[in-house]
Amino acid sequence: MKIFVYGALSKSMSRFGVLADSRFKGNGFTKSVLYDVGVYPAVRKGIGAVYGELYEIDDKKINELDTIEGYYPEDNDQSLYVRKEVNITLSHDGSLEKASAYFFNYDNGVLLTNQIGR
Repeated sequence: MKIFVYGALSKSMSRFGVLADSRFKGNGFTKSVLYDVGVYPAVRKGIGAVYGELYEIDDKKINELDTIEGYYPEDNDQSLYVRKEVNITLSHDGSLEKASAYFFNYDNGVLLTNQIGR
């Protein structure tokens, strides 16, 4: 499967080691809004562009990423992030790829107020 990452899972960031052995497909963006919630970034659907990296991963890796992102597929209400399918526009040629990405589950009570960019 394909996963789109931004923030700590990106190259040169603190958690990139998790994806270091995965196949890098390219840089790109998705139509969303990026927020700063202090310790980590948060993405929500919206008008804007969030830039990141696209990887091809296996089932074992997606389970590891779900744990890191606090995503519980059987319990969205208790998840910090939820995994959703998005369209990614690749930077090198403008082609579109479908991928999963982690979106902040603000319904869990955290108010997003620090939008990055506009």
